[in-house]
Amino acid sequence: MNNILINYETVKLKIDSPNLTNLWILLVFFGLVLLTTRKTHSGPDGLLSIPHTDQLKGLAIFFVVLGHLWLHVSKVNATHLFSGDGVSLFFLLSGFGLALSNKKRKLRFGEFCSRRIRRVMIPYWIATILILCLDFFILKRTYPADWLALTFCGVNVR
Repeated sequence: MNNILINYETVKLKIDSPNLTNLWILLVFFGLVLLTTRKTHSGPDGLLSIPHTDQLKGLAIFFVVLGHLWLHVSKVNATHLFSGDGVSLFFLLSGFGLALSNKKRKLRFGEFCSRRIRRVMIPYWIATILILCLDFFILKRTYPADWLALTFCGVNVR
């Protein structure tokens, strides 16, 4: 039973050539993308329509996940291709999508904040509570109150 809950911070995979492994992961990913891509016509929104930005956000998320994989799973890190840029790209495209949706349907500030809280913050709070409980019960880890307050406001300092 103890092997099921091995902590990724203490036990990491030994990968002999991380850059080559990274290249293979990227090649498989882009190969799957090419095999499953359907031709879509750009609608009245032009090149960066909502489906196009969703696809680019998916690519950005993949790069972030790949960066976290190397950071948390492997003893030796591969060159982080686009992992930091993936976060920036995701935020840029999310802001662009919000601007497009606001252009089509005007929201008052209160409605906008209410929607963001329901769609972003509530799932974030649920995931944070789950992680904090797992940290406490499995790793016996606690956090200072000021850190918890900032985290629940969406500011991660660690």
